[in-house]
Amino acid sequence: MTIELFQIIIFIIGMVIGKIFLRVPFINEDVSEDLVTKKDYFYWITGLCIFIILWISTDLYKDKDFSQYLSFAGTVTSILLGLVAIIYSYFQNYDSARSRDSLENTSKKLDDITVSLESSVREFKDLSENLNTINELVNILSKQVGELNEELADLKHNMNSKLNETNSILRESSLQQIQGKTWGTPQKEYRYFVDPAAEAIRRASNNEIKRQEVERRGLK
Repeated sequence: MTIELFQIIIFIIGMVIGKIFLRVPFINEDVSEDLVTKKDYFYWITGLCIFIILWISTDLYKDKDFSQYLSFAGTVTSILLGLVAIIYSYFQNYDSARSRDSLENTSKKLDDITVSLESSVREFKDLSENLNTINELVNILSKQVGELNEELADLKHNMNSKLNETNSILRESSLQQIQGKTWGTPQKEYRYFVDPAAEAIRRASNNEIKRQEVERRGLK
């Protein structure tokens, strides 16, 4: 009987260890599922308890040493349950440590992302300020270019006015010189630096004077 009870206890220990280590991987390695569910354990333990109760009621009540066996079994069971509790606590702590490490890594990554975002925001702010400065400089340059264009237009207008005045003065001076010239002295040649219209008038006058002299010589 004692051997059978020991086998039953070993079976219980095997189920507990299988609960801890035995897992079935899916196609996706990141997902796993327990081969034996909690409901299955509940059914097994319930059936085992019923079997033990029936066994004690039918076979062991006649045994005089049953109380000693029961006490020994309780002691062994307590020891085994203590070991199971220790093992379970160890793996529970291991899982908790892994979860804590994962949370710490996630927190560090979030901190790094936060720092990166803050740096990006600062760079964007600096870039925005630089763009505003560039826009202000462009506006200032546009105003200066506009003022320079106005000054150039005024200068061009003034130069055209001065040039027109100079041409008018030269034209009047040329006409006065032509009108006050002594036509009987063709030996002297005068060169006038005037505009094309005044020069044409002067040449026409000289040609007319030469023609008249030729006619007078022919009459003599």
